[in-house]
Amino acid sequence: MSPGMFDFLKEKTIEKTYNSIKETRPESQLTKETSDMYDCVPYKMWKGTYIYYTKGWFLYVDKNGASPISHARAIQFECDFCRSMISYNNMKGGYPLEFVPPRTYQVDALLKKPKEHVEPSGDLVIPARIGAYKITQIVENAFLKCNGITSIKLPSTIKKLCKNAFVDCKKLDRIDFGCEISDIEKSAFDGTPFYKKQTKAGLLIINNVLLKASEDISGEVVIPENVVSISGKAFEGCKKITSVTIHKNVKRIDYLAFSGCDLLEEVVFEDGFDFKNTDNSIFRMCKSLRNIQIPEGTKNVFTFENCASLKEILVPEGVKEMYSFNGCESLEKVNIPESVKTVYKEGFSGTAIYKAFMDSDETELYIDNWLIDFKAPQNGVLNIRPGTVGIAGYSRPDIDSRTRTLVHGYVQKINLPDSLKYIGLNAFRYCPISEINLPDSLLEISDHAFAFTKLKKVTSFDFDSL
Repeated sequence: MSPGMFDFLKEKTIEKTYNSIKETRPESQLTKETSDMYDCVPYKMWKGTYIYYTKGWFLYVDKNGASPISHARAIQFECDFCRSMISYNNMKGGYPLEFVPPRTYQVDALLKKPKEHVEPSGDLVIPARIGAYKITQIVENAFLKCNGITSIKLPSTIKKLCKNAFVDCKKLDRIDFGCEISDIEKSAFDGTPFYKKQTKAGLLIINNVLLKASEDISGEVVIPENVVSISGKAFEGCKKITSVTIHKNVKRIDYLAFSGCDLLEEVVFEDGFDFKNTDNSIFRMCKSLRNIQIPEGTKNVFTFENCASLKEILVPEGVKEMYSFNGCESLEKVNIPESVKTVYKEGFSGTAIYKAFMDSDETELYIDNWLIDFKAPQNGVLNIRPGTVGIAGYSRPDIDSRTRTLVHGYVQKINLPDSLKYIGLNAFRYCPISEINLPDSLLEISDHAFAFTKLKKVTSFDFDSL
């Protein structure tokens, strides 16, 4: 095969892609070299996402709001968009993607730097509004390697600082926060002098957000009372800590916050702590975790995946939703309070509770007054025991649809008790039942509870009671 024999394909692919891009954008949406067009020119990318140049700023605008960005980041967004358009064009039957030279093409729509634009440097003051746009976020890589910036003043309108927002700004040593920002991602200030100055006693705390703990931190850790948020992966890989105490002032804990803390045995939440803004993976792979004290007033419990040593969890009254204990292979005991309205059956997969059920001759798994799961009944009739108040749902039917179809396919009839109040998401999906008698005690039927059944008749249910 001779070198360059596919060059004509490259040219046609680029030409075809550029034409498809140009056809989807009115001419007024393409950037212009003339300075009089730079007052406020929208550059449309993905649906609902634009880049603007207005009042001397490049802006990235999406459904979450507006963010100032550097000119270099605007160019990167443009390149990413053009690349995705080429991929999409090839998926629809265009030329093979390997014929497209990555990031070597130029199109007329490429953002060009206005003559009057000056890249940010020195003391950068970000206003609350730029033109018609309220500044609510600083997006990923917004000011990547802007080495001229020495300080930043943020407006009170900012709600989120995304990862790598100011990464590798080598002279940035001071930030003035206009308000309390609880959503700051861990790597927002990586590689800056400011980052190093804020680390004390092994904890990096910025604007009352605990961003990162040193991997050398050990023993008992008490989260400082001024902390209102713990960022994702803040303690990831801290293999020497043995216990953590979290006070009620913490309003948010993001994904994988304590993941992989191998020696972490105990977590204590202060009374009044609310799991509402707590990600469901914060203690994933904490293989030594044995004791969890869930505080009174907690509304949702779904945070203990793959905690292999956890044997028992006491859930307090007041909790409304229980989700994820899956992978807690030693978990033998958990309670479901009367206040609970939602339980997910996959939350118990991989536990000692579920394994014992699968190894037994029992056809139904109950925890307190909830039916968690069932096997295919031999006679085709599923008799749910008296006193049952809830039937657990499952949130991802696409993952185990084959298993569910096989099990539920044997259920020809379901007898519900008069005590039943809640039927969960997808609870009887794929069950080929033709009729059901719903008790008057029923308060809630979640979405798709009877999806893909053969229901033709529903009796004995007072819909006015809902």
